[in-house]
Amino acid sequence: MFNKLFFVLCSSLLIALTSPSAAEEPTYHTIQGSGGEYEVFGTKQEALNTKDKLTNETWVNNNRIDAYQRQRAKYNASDETTEWINGKYVSQHELWDYKIAAERAKIKAAEQKIIAPMGEEREKKYKAQKIADAKAKLIEDARLAKIAADKVLEDARLAKIAADKEKEEKRLAKIAAAKKLEVLQLASIAAAKLRREKENAAFAAQRALAYKKRAENYKMAQEIAADKARRLREYEKGKAINVASIALSLLDEFNKGPKDPNIIKSITKDGIVRTLYCNPGPCTPGSVILHGNISGVDMGVPVNGFAKQLKVHMADKKPGANFTVGDHLELIDPLRVFNDVEIINESAAKFYDSIDINLIRALSIPKGQVEKNKQAHTKLIESSHDNDVNPLQHGCWWC
Repeated sequence: MFNKLFFVLCSSLLIALTSPSAAEEPTYHTIQGSGGEYEVFGTKQEALNTKDKLTNETWVNNNRIDAYQRQRAKYNASDETTEWINGKYVSQHELWDYKIAAERAKIKAAEQKIIAPMGEEREKKYKAQKIADAKAKLIEDARLAKIAADKVLEDARLAKIAADKEKEEKRLAKIAAAKKLEVLQLASIAAAKLRREKENAAFAAQRALAYKKRAENYKMAQEIAADKARRLREYEKGKAINVASIALSLLDEFNKGPKDPNIIKSITKDGIVRTLYCNPGPCTPGSVILHGNISGVDMGVPVNGFAKQLKVHMADKKPGANFTVGDHLELIDPLRVFNDVEIINESAAKFYDSIDINLIRALSIPKGQVEKNKQAHTKLIESSHDNDVNPLQHGCWWC
């Protein structure tokens, strides 16, 4: 029996190996880098990812080459030699040629380093692993087939034991029923009356105990609900203090230190602070909303706008007095402040569209597309581990 199962499993495995697989098989793909074309071994998606990585790694070098070429265009090859390079004087024209060649060499070296793991050695490892997996699966399937055959025999044995046990239990039940009937026939009327009275007393005691337990459970449920509500209030209180404190401290730092127009900070409703680098700049409050709508990342609202609006709320609630976040928490409603900042931004976009073009672009994106971007970002976070790229590290090139 085991030999027949083993033959069937071997045949199935050979058919599966010769059939086209539903999943994409790795192969060689040609991709274009800044330093030329490359042959990479992998799936189509891996090839696309490698191409994106080439672009990301050489982005700075390509920008430098563009800048050097613009400088080179300002000079002629016959210009006077004024720069000392590699042991001789060269012209400005030759100097920029030298710098362009150096950057292209850096690009080639960086791309070769990225492409190296995607060549013939990877193909050999992939094929060797595939053969090893097929052999391991063949052995495992044979082992499982033997286990299944043994289980069939064991199940049959246990079924027989269960049937014999059921037959014995029926015989004993018949004997017990006959004995019980004999006891009932010999019982007297007085004994039957006493038994009924005891049953009634026991039922009354059980009912009283059930009422008591129900009251205790109700009281316990009320105490648990009250404790849960208290802890929730303490949690919300702590979160409000944290968000307000972070926003006000960042506003103080912004007012004290030098201003970088290409950097803007934002804060979420949970107190997460994000730093956005705008390229090209300068950053505007609309840059935060635009980046969030396009990337799907929860960017919150600009810290400065939130902190200023928070101070407006402080002044409205407690005019002319010093405000302390911890002592006057009842005056703070961060969620309302967030909503006020969002309403102000939308109003600014409608009536002053020439002030913040990034906000106009952000609000022009359909809400359905914004929601899709958020879902895509959530899936990216869940699926990316070692090779994920944080979009915030590369700045906001569309702001």
